[in-house]
Amino acid sequence: YTLICEEPINLSLGDSRRPYLPDRPTPLAAAIDEFARVNDVVVVISAGNMAPEQHVLADGDFDYTTRLLDQGDAGLLDPATSALALTVGALGADEGQGLREARSLVDVLPIGGPGLPSPLTRAGLGAANMIKPELAAPGGHAVRTGLGARLREAPSTGVLGADGVHAGRVLAVGAGTSYATPLVTHAAARVLAANPALSARAVRALVLSSALIHRS
Repeated sequence: YTLICEEPINLSLGDSRRPYLPDRPTPLAAAIDEFARVNDVVVVISAGNMAPEQHVLADGDFDYTTRLLDQGDAGLLDPATSALALTVGALGADEGQGLREARSLVDVLPIGGPGLPSPLTRAGLGAANMIKPELAAPGGHAVRTGLGARLREAPSTGVLGADGVHAGRVLAVGAGTSYATPLVTHAAARVLAANPALSARAVRALVLSSALIHRS
């Protein structure tokens, strides 16, 4: 795994077929740990996304927050359990991050919001009951249309980021932990740029210690 690499590495990916279950080995996460240790590099990984419709309950309730603690259903996606990586979840988009709808619809209700966990994010714990994700950043939320309707994504509740899908397009609006993770990677890169002699462990520690704690 030896590679000359000084900049923090962003991994906005996850295997939706493999939500983490306690005590199950994850070879990819172990390989990332070994890579980060050997190369002394900061790796930042997205926690993984849940499909909005996974939050529809039998009685039509849309209280998704309790489902984020359901390890079997909403666990991290491999390789987000990497012990040496910073794992990032998503918060609702800050006001003004998404696109404005051409017209407002009275039956479109936002689910989640600024400072709240996004209904799209997955959560830990990680291996050996590690706190995962350690950090969260704005990644967008969702809306529902009408009573009993399923959740869906909407441009007005997404965030602006790089477009990695369509050739020739630079920017895209979307939602999920893949949009939140680069914000943390950028913060780590700024710490390292200001202090090039720091180890990866020190950069991770400084990023974590500078995070704001939401107490609401």
